[in-house]
Amino acid sequence: MKLSDGSDLGISTETIASPRHALGLCPEGMIWFKVIRVTTTGEYSLREIRQYWIQAQLPRDVEEVKQYLALVRKKDGRVSWMFLYLSELTPDHLGWLTNQDWENIRAWLSSARMRQGLRDALELCHQQHETNVKTPAPVLAVDELTDFPVNTTGSTLTQPGQSPPAFEPVESPRGAGDVHSDSPAVRLGRLDS
Repeated sequence: MKLSDGSDLGISTETIASPRHALGLCPEGMIWFKVIRVTTTGEYSLREIRQYWIQAQLPRDVEEVKQYLALVRKKDGRVSWMFLYLSELTPDHLGWLTNQDWENIRAWLSSARMRQGLRDALELCHQQHETNVKTPAPVLAVDELTDFPVNTTGSTLTQPGQSPPAFEPVESPRGAGDVHSDSPAVRLGRLDS
């Protein structure tokens, strides 16, 4: 949709995960949705783009799907995020638009093409939801117990049935970031606690 400044206004479904996503399962009635916002950080008030996936309510109709469709603007051949969603397309958020722009926006929102686009976005949400709640096929374990040959030159490896050598703890100073044998992560054999 053309705006008075020569740019084009559009919507993007990139904020709705595809049905083949790798984000994991969602509870019944939820979908994966990408939040895109600008934040101001640090002492120099630098602007940063934040994008992250969250689980959101499955929309029930085309009005509800508007909150998941990102507004984009194309100007001089570049498409950029407007950091707003279609449900936020109001004069409060876009005060720089002219009265003519708002008339064009109202016509655009009620057009057959937009209504079909909203139905397609709603269908995308429902397709994603169907794949989200299905339990993935079990992954075959590739782990198996393998006997390794014993090195007879003083190795601490043992033959099957032999007891392992006695464990002697080694004292080391504890510092920030150290992983120790008494931490739950090490006992579980994982490095994430």
